[in-house]
Amino acid sequence: MAAPGVAGAALLVRQYFMDGFYPSGTRVEENQFLPSQALIRAVIINSGKALAGVDGVRGITESVPYDIHQGFGRISLIDSLLLRGKSKVNIYVDDRMEMTNKSPPKKYYFLIDNCDAPYFSATLVWTDKENRSTSCASCIVNRLDLTGEVNGIITYPNGLTGPDVKNNVQRVRLKSTPGDVITVKISVANLAESTQPFSLVVSGCIATLDPTTTPTNAPITPDPSSVPTVQPSFNFQPSSPPSKSNRPSRTPSEAPNAPSTKPSLALVELSTSLESKDDMWSTARGNMFNILPKKNIRLTDMDIHRYYKMTKVLEIWARKGSWKGAQYDQSKWTLLGKQDIDGGGLGKYTSINNPGWLNFDMVAGQVYGLYLRFANGSKGLVTVASKESQNPLYAQNEDIQIMTGVASKKHFADYESIPHNWQGKLKYHVFK
Repeated sequence: MAAPGVAGAALLVRQYFMDGFYPSGTRVEENQFLPSQALIRAVIINSGKALAGVDGVRGITESVPYDIHQGFGRISLIDSLLLRGKSKVNIYVDDRMEMTNKSPPKKYYFLIDNCDAPYFSATLVWTDKENRSTSCASCIVNRLDLTGEVNGIITYPNGLTGPDVKNNVQRVRLKSTPGDVITVKISVANLAESTQPFSLVVSGCIATLDPTTTPTNAPITPDPSSVPTVQPSFNFQPSSPPSKSNRPSRTPSEAPNAPSTKPSLALVELSTSLESKDDMWSTARGNMFNILPKKNIRLTDMDIHRYYKMTKVLEIWARKGSWKGAQYDQSKWTLLGKQDIDGGGLGKYTSINNPGWLNFDMVAGQVYGLYLRFANGSKGLVTVASKESQNPLYAQNEDIQIMTGVASKKHFADYESIPHNWQGKLKYHVFK
C-alpha cells in the first residue's frame, strides 16, 4: 500500500498550497498558488520519520535513515506542513527558484525558537535533465549541492560525509537549540543547461520571517568581497530600541551625508489618491517606487492602501538611488523594519501606527527607492496601473516628489510589466 499512500499524500500537499494554507497554516484565499511537482516531492521527502527497524519474514531488521530498508523514512505530513493548532513545526518554502552556472551560493538563515519539533529539516529537490549517457547512468546532469550549518558544523545531505553526487533529492537534518542560527546553503556544482529551477522546504522551530536576510544575531563572518567600501546609505536613527522582530536586518550601504540640522516638530503629509479612474486596481505582493525630496526631510510614518482587513506584517525596504537596476538584488537594499498592521479596506488609508524604528533621513536632490511588501510574500497592497512609463512624477508637494513605480509579483524576482502607482501617505519632518 506504499504507492497509493504516497499518491494520496501528494494530492493533499498540492491541495494545501492551492487552498492557500501556506504560510499561515490556515486557509487564506490570497495565498493560493500552484506548487511545482518538485515542491510536492520536497514536502513528502522532508516529512519522513525515521524507523527503528523493518518487520520481515525472518523477524525485525534494524534500520537507520537513508539505508536500503527505509530510505527517507515514513511519511508524516504533519511534520512537514504547518496546520495551525495541530502541527509542532513552522515551515518555509521556496518554489521554482532558478540558478545558473554563474549563480553564487544561495543562503537561507533560520533563527531557532522554542517549539516541540524534534529537529530542523531542510529538503532540496529539482527535476534533472534526462541523462543520455551510456557510460555514467547514475550521473546527475544538472547538479546542485545542499548543506546545513549550525555553530560552525556543516552537515551534508542524505547521511553522507560529503556532497551527494548522485541524487537530485537531498535532505539535511540537524539538532538545534533556541537562539541558534542555521544556515542552509544551495550551491551550483555543474549545470549542463543554462538554468536549473529548484524547490526547497524547511521545517522545525524556525522563527525567521525572511530567511534570505541574515538575522542580526547570526554568527556569520561576512565575505570580504561583499563588504561595502563606502559609508551607510542613510541615517538610521531609531527613537527607541526596536524589538527583536522589528530591528533592521542588514547594514545599509552607499550613503549620502545626513542633514546636520534638526528636524522641525511639525509633521507634514503627502497623500496620493486612492482612486482609480479606470478601475485598474490590483492587489500586489509589493510596491517599488522612487521618491525625490526637495528639502532635507526625515520620514517617520506612513499610511498604505491595503485591501484585506486581517493582520499582517509589513516590511519597509529602502536604498539610496533608484529602484531601477536594483530590483533583483536584495544586497542593494536595507530592511528598515517590520510592523504588524490591520488593513482598513479598499478606498481607506491604513496607518502603520508610527513605528519607533522608522527614522529615515533623506537629503534634498537625492533619489531614494522605497519597497513595501508583506513579510509572508502574500498579496494585499492596493496599487493602480499607470498608462505612463515608469518613473514619471506621480504626486508632489513643496517638499517631496513621488514617482510612478512597479508592482512586485515575487520578492526581488518578478514584477508586473505595466507601471503601477503606489497609493498612501508619506509622513515626515522637514529639517530646519
